[in-house]
Amino acid sequence: MKISITTPSFNQAKFIRQTLNSVLMNQDYDSLEYIVVDGLSNDSTFEILKEYKQKYFDKFNFIYEKDSGQSNAINKGFQLVKGDIIGWINSDDYYEDNIFQFIVNYFQEHPDVDMIYGKCNIVDENGQFIKRFEDSYGFKKCKIDPSRYDYNILLNVYSGLIPQQTVFFRRNIFDKVGYLDESYHFAMDYEYWLRIGRSCHIERVDKLLANFRFHSEAKTNFRNNLGFIKELVMARKHYSKKIFSVFTIFIIWILIKTYIKIALIDLGLIRSKA
Repeated sequence: MKISITTPSFNQAKFIRQTLNSVLMNQDYDSLEYIVVDGLSNDSTFEILKEYKQKYFDKFNFIYEKDSGQSNAINKGFQLVKGDIIGWINSDDYYEDNIFQFIVNYFQEHPDVDMIYGKCNIVDENGQFIKRFEDSYGFKKCKIDPSRYDYNILLNVYSGLIPQQTVFFRRNIFDKVGYLDESYHFAMDYEYWLRIGRSCHIERVDKLLANFRFHSEAKTNFRNNLGFIKELVMARKHYSKKIFSVFTIFIIWILIKTYIKIALIDLGLIRSKA
């Protein structure tokens, strides 16, 4: 089985080497291909990608052209990859060492499973551990057991159940549900998991698979919360007939906290960290 990884990229030269190395250098499985789709970065990303293309010409390729956003860039990669198992890692995140063989073995041993995800660490700008994804605010407040997958929880309780960095799926997912919805710019992964979960078998594996980097320039910056929330609500509305749920209460609470924090920063009463 071949693993195919795609990465959307734009002006992440500061971090992208670690992302590239986590796919091309630090794995225990050779049958893989890797495609980076870069939206005309104006930092040193292009030079870095050329360097890796020369070194890993048999496994690595990249596209350097204008795109219409992250979802469009990811879809370009999805449409080019040829592997049996597909992964998507952003250009500021990175995989754990030596996990690809485990991924392949799992899919071979569980032919009924279409998609898996696993444990994730949250790290800072320098790659230093902050906390486990499973210790995040949403799991605690919603009293969710993060060690198991449940579509109802994903839809009605907590949209952050699945860490995108850790997801791998069979390529027949594309035939079953298509590609990312490019009208989503923040919650494209959440909408995709909901679409996949309606008709496909998803499982959570008990293994650390990836690292999510939290930094001031990331799209997860709290000032983007309003955009995220708008799309989370849009996705849930599309897939659920329920008007109110735990999800609704949680979203309202995030909105209140976001508005308060923005107001305090704008008034100079607190400083923004991210």
